[in-house]
Amino acid sequence: MDTYLSQTRKSVECISDYETIHAVLGNAAADLDSVISSLVQAFYLYQINSSPKTLIVPVLNIPRSDYYLKTETIHILKQHRITAELLTFRDDLNLLELHNLKKLKLTLVDQNVLPNKDLPLEECVVRVIDHRSRERPESSFCNVTVEPVGSCCTLIADEIFKGSYSNQIDVTVATLLFTTILLDTVNMSKDAGRGTAKDEEMLQRLEVVIPNACREKTFKEIQDVKYDLSNFTTLDILQKDLKVISGNGTSIAMCSITMKIQDFIKREALENSLNKFAELQATKAVVLMGVIVINGKTLRDLGIFSLSKNFQDKIIESLKTCDTPDLNLEVIPHDSKNLVVFSQGNNKANRKMVLPILKSLLTSEDFSRTKENL
Repeated sequence: MDTYLSQTRKSVECISDYETIHAVLGNAAADLDSVISSLVQAFYLYQINSSPKTLIVPVLNIPRSDYYLKTETIHILKQHRITAELLTFRDDLNLLELHNLKKLKLTLVDQNVLPNKDLPLEECVVRVIDHRSRERPESSFCNVTVEPVGSCCTLIADEIFKGSYSNQIDVTVATLLFTTILLDTVNMSKDAGRGTAKDEEMLQRLEVVIPNACREKTFKEIQDVKYDLSNFTTLDILQKDLKVISGNGTSIAMCSITMKIQDFIKREALENSLNKFAELQATKAVVLMGVIVINGKTLRDLGIFSLSKNFQDKIIESLKTCDTPDLNLEVIPHDSKNLVVFSQGNNKANRKMVLPILKSLLTSEDFSRTKENL
């Protein structure tokens, strides 16, 4: 893997030598699942590529300057001699320019539709692999795999095992996939409810490749790294695991935070930081989801920040009235008019389940009619 990535970085520097650039692009949160899915899928495509004029390159969908925030990714990749210098980031490659030159092909992993800013690249999408609800319309021009499993890496592993190059899953690739699936499924915790039969099947098949594989040890190590926020500012924590959704000209940022929001709100000048963050992201609201795991039990709470009381009320109403899933929200008293905090009784409802509720709000006809009053 490290040799392939090193060769790819050198090739990116002389990109004009290639007729086709096939980029494997994860989502804009660039969490561990997105990054490892991108790296492994690109490595697999590289193995089966027969054209010397085609460059297969995994692209981390963040600027290089933001990589320091991705502590879990940095940790696991360093264990396999993969440093930032071997990786290609979004600002290293001008995808739009490549598209205009008719050179670009895109495989999307851990996402099945492009965000608004990347819509000009849509006609370049030839393959999609994702584990969230399908938003992409049917098309004969794009091969789509969307399946509700715990981790996109599960679908990547399944595709490789089913192919003729399953022997390319060496210890490095297996460990990357194995660790990511464990983190995403909370070590197949029944309480978290994120693991599926296919996740378990892939974990078992990967364990065969990894000498002395130990789920508990692997999960604890990567979880400890994920939950260590000691060296981060408030803005860093908000940016660390961020997804932005848009509709009708309005955007909401949703931040997943590995601490309880009830504790996060105690940080100094928090609302000033939230306001600055909303301005930087050009969003009208920031939704915070706190998540911690104690003795295998997942606990969640929510915070909704907006300077617009009307918009904040609409978000709260959408979240409280939704029954698929029912979040079971209860207000936690907090002295602020711009930030409302809730306990979340349904701890199985993760961000992947909450985002469609917010998206539905932004794209609704009612919101379109009333957004000028926000």
